[in-house]
Amino acid sequence: MNHAETTNFLEEMQGCFPRISVRDVTIETWKEILDNVPYDTCHKAYIKYLKSGESREPKPGDILSIARTLHKPITVERQDCELCGGRGLLFILEQDGHECVARCSCSNGNLYPHFPVFKSDFYRKNELGRIEVA
Repeated sequence: MNHAETTNFLEEMQGCFPRISVRDVTIETWKEILDNVPYDTCHKAYIKYLKSGESREPKPGDILSIARTLHKPITVERQDCELCGGRGLLFILEQDGHECVARCSCSNGNLYPHFPVFKSDFYRKNELGRIEVA
């Protein structure tokens, strides 16, 4: 959250918990702790905190720990691919019997950026679905 969002967030919490101060030091402390958390996520975490029935005012760590439990499911539209079958990963069997994993060069392979890209025009699939490099 930025400075203005943090200020608004503290003022919102002050409505239920009057002991929360909205001074510059408090704003900077909350902003530093919740810097990488979006305002909407902090607001949802605050609502969840209120529903939990806690009687004391929330601390920045309370909001951060609840915010970490809130997540959005990642939706990925996989494309049909003849080589990887939409998985994005390829299991490769080299001539010497060594097995390795690589990502497909199709858009599904972008889900695995840390794997090397498999690019070869000469390959065939065996009965287990592994790619045998010629």
